[in-house]
Amino acid sequence: MSSTCIKEDPSIINSIEKSKSDNFDCLIKILPNGLKALLVSGPDLEISSAALGVNVGSLYDKPDELGIAHFCEHLLFMGTDKYPSENEWNDYITKNGGLDNAYTDLDKTVYYFKIKNEALEGALDRFAQFFISPRFNKDSVDREINAINSENNKNINNDLWRLNRFFKSQLNSQSPFSQFTTGNKETLAYNDIRERLIKWYNKYYSSDIMTLCIYSNMKLEDQILLLEKYFKNIPKKEKYESPINNGIKPYDENNMSNFFKVIPIKNEEKIVFKWLFPFCPNYNAKPLYYFSSLFGHEGPNTLTSYLKKENLITSLVTSSNDYAKIFSDFTIDITLTNKGFENYKNVIYMVLKYIYIIKEKKINERYFNEVKNMKKIKFDFRNKIKPFDFSKKYVKNLMYYKPEDVFTGEELYKEFDENLMREYLNMFNLNNLNICFLSQKFEKECTNIEKYYGIKYFKEKLNIKKEEIDKYNYTGGIFDYPPENNFVPKNLNIYPIPVTNSENIKKYPELILDSENCKGFFLQDNEFKLPKGMIKFRIYFIKNLCNNSDIKNHIIAHLLKKIIKLELNEILYMAEECDVKFKLKIFYDKLELIISGFNDSLKSGLQEFLTRIQTIELNPLKHKELLSILKEEYIKKIKNYFLRLSYKVNIDYMKILLISGELNPKDLLDFLLNEEINLDDLINFKKNMFIDTKSFWLIQGNFEKSTAIDIINNTNEIFKININKKILKPFYAKRVVELNPEINYIYRYLNPNKEEKDSTIFGIYQFGNLKNEEIQYFNILYNYLSDKFYDTLRTKETLGYIVTLFKYKSFDILHLIGIIQSSIKEPEFCSERIRAFFKEKENDIKNITEENFNSIVNSLYVEETRKDIDLKEQFDRNWSEIALRRNKFNIKEENAKFLKKCTKEGFIEFYDKYIKKNMKKIDLEYVCEKHWEDNEKKLNEEINWDNNNYEGIRKKLVFNKISDFQDCNKLYPSFNSKFYRDFNE
Repeated sequence: MSSTCIKEDPSIINSIEKSKSDNFDCLIKILPNGLKALLVSGPDLEISSAALGVNVGSLYDKPDELGIAHFCEHLLFMGTDKYPSENEWNDYITKNGGLDNAYTDLDKTVYYFKIKNEALEGALDRFAQFFISPRFNKDSVDREINAINSENNKNINNDLWRLNRFFKSQLNSQSPFSQFTTGNKETLAYNDIRERLIKWYNKYYSSDIMTLCIYSNMKLEDQILLLEKYFKNIPKKEKYESPINNGIKPYDENNMSNFFKVIPIKNEEKIVFKWLFPFCPNYNAKPLYYFSSLFGHEGPNTLTSYLKKENLITSLVTSSNDYAKIFSDFTIDITLTNKGFENYKNVIYMVLKYIYIIKEKKINERYFNEVKNMKKIKFDFRNKIKPFDFSKKYVKNLMYYKPEDVFTGEELYKEFDENLMREYLNMFNLNNLNICFLSQKFEKECTNIEKYYGIKYFKEKLNIKKEEIDKYNYTGGIFDYPPENNFVPKNLNIYPIPVTNSENIKKYPELILDSENCKGFFLQDNEFKLPKGMIKFRIYFIKNLCNNSDIKNHIIAHLLKKIIKLELNEILYMAEECDVKFKLKIFYDKLELIISGFNDSLKSGLQEFLTRIQTIELNPLKHKELLSILKEEYIKKIKNYFLRLSYKVNIDYMKILLISGELNPKDLLDFLLNEEINLDDLINFKKNMFIDTKSFWLIQGNFEKSTAIDIINNTNEIFKININKKILKPFYAKRVVELNPEINYIYRYLNPNKEEKDSTIFGIYQFGNLKNEEIQYFNILYNYLSDKFYDTLRTKETLGYIVTLFKYKSFDILHLIGIIQSSIKEPEFCSERIRAFFKEKENDIKNITEENFNSIVNSLYVEETRKDIDLKEQFDRNWSEIALRRNKFNIKEENAKFLKKCTKEGFIEFYDKYIKKNMKKIDLEYVCEKHWEDNEKKLNEEINWDNNNYEGIRKKLVFNKISDFQDCNKLYPSFNSKFYRDFNE
């Protein structure tokens, strides 16, 4: 197909507005069956992706089939008439270096994947069959209900899911918007569920409500041919009556103007305001998104700034969501301090007072234009979007925006419609508002119970009058629009690269400052060519700073960081609104700062930020109450730490187990509850933390070398750091615990949430400090096993919803981790299944074909040789080399070189050496109460290692204290001998 034919084809739209930084060609093609496809060709893309969206979702569930849309999403991956094997899709995606996923929303379901370029056609062929002839195999249907149930169990104890479900449950019960959408065993427990599923799919999955996005290096002409070849046969179904338009309004006076008290899972107090509005089709004006930007602003004159200064809140977040083009909501989500909880009525009145003050003012066109212009700058100079995210994002936009606005509709403000703004602002009233007050302190009052999540709540009418708000007085603040933002970048030019006859353009960071205590690296960007940059530096402290323990210093550092952020909150927020991001971290052993964004704002912004840090004066009059509040919040935070998804808790505990010097949150909590930390401790720590330090820098992006040198020197001057001083005191050097190959270590601990139904096992296999080809064999092994692990333990055995094989590197020590979060079986049972999985795969590995092996190697080679997607990806890799003191900036090229040396025989030998004969293993188990007793019984059972394991391990060792485990094992040599010398000579 020629480009002339494309221009003349009436089914093609190519007048699409793009970003200035988009270097791709694109068009929209509409097939005869009504499917609308966005085709995007980027000649330098090394990974392709595609997504297909269906404009139906969980709102289309019948009341007696709740969760069927979500269930359908799960099943489409599991076999079609053309490719009947349940694993065909996953096998093809995995062996070609791909990833896939899907999600079900209220009014849409989106399926998406990425894959290496040369495998795209085969993937599109298989992908299209999902929507032409899925099999819905009976075995798959029966098993996948367990996965749906596990996914729902995962959500039940998550406060975000709970609050979302709660607000839905309070809508009109006859409206599909109030329905339970995830599904579980009870809602899908029909003998004829397969027939119901097929009937639902055949009714709703119609080509004319589908959108497709293909993002590849393939020419548009060739993409059109593939589109027509594989997607033209998706059937167009008969029209149906949409259940969304059933004539029942989702909300009315009966479900509005209510005050709720709700019991959360986490120990935190929140007030959530939720207004409901009619849907606004004018996405060029975006009135609710404008007010979200305004009401959530944290600069001077704003609600958030005032409430934080009064020590009433820790955060205020605004958001607005559209629901199937029927209605919209607007949410203000506030997390209270203890002081805020005691004065919650004042917080409520202040929020409403602020909104009513804004309502009395003229709509501020200056502020609108500032937001509009900044959105345009961000859009025009945006980073390249990863293919996996690109197709997922724009296949959805293709449903909601005009074709020419598929890239801009969600991002840009184009129209200042003062009347429309005023109309929506005037609708911020008490009669379309619900307020939800969350606290565990309401246990006695909350006697109502929501059906599906068991949410306990209390309900009454909202007893607030407008006259009360008008009369409410507050002191100490000005409520208005924020002032003009000085961080808006003015110079967006790209600095030329200095090149001489004797010097080529630098590809890797160069050392621009090399002193006793400070090493600075710099790389001027010549690849992404955006007016942006990144700066990161890490300053290491001496051991036992201020003669304090590590635990005490860690808590002091945390509290100091919180005070600094609160003191600088207004300026930090103004910077972030202009895409200049500061991330400050302070620990017992180091301070780290990352700043990124438009380089025009970075240098001056960094200098102002650091100067303010250094000049903050801590004093009792201003900070005594704040310190007390921050300690209370830190105690809450640590207690809530253990109430997250159990696999997330285990990720952190894995680091605590394996790395010497990582601090246990339980020890921090014990110190906070029993020891005193006062303002003098913070003052002393702040005064001394920069006296004896070593620091490392990376500055990269649209900077000149002289600017980078100035930034480092100015920072050292601000903090009064002597970079040439000989420091005799020792520094910290963290090391990884080396496991004994004869012992299967087991550490388990009890989940404090008695309502939690899931336990999590991390089966951690330690491979050690591998070199050269061995590192690549490790990656090949992970690539080969990851999909099989999921298929065996998640799909076939349905042990849980979260089942994955994960690779983890700490200071160059490699680990392979089998993760299962399960409500069905206790961790020890899952551990046996993980162990059995590795044994069962020995024969498969020994008989791997050359074709399969080479396919995996080629996929990894594509990944290692592809160009970085953006500055951050390149920066993060360079920084990891600096952090390791290895400075091997060509690591990707080295990996690719050693990959080419890998052989099938070498792979089999690697498996034999590290899994069969030298297995180093520790199990990390986070056990819910219902599993504890069975898990303890299994721990006491004898294991026949000859039948259940490989050579090497001959016993298991259960330990209760992490310190006991670390004390009885060796530590790997410091991750770099030069590092240890630098820090301790």
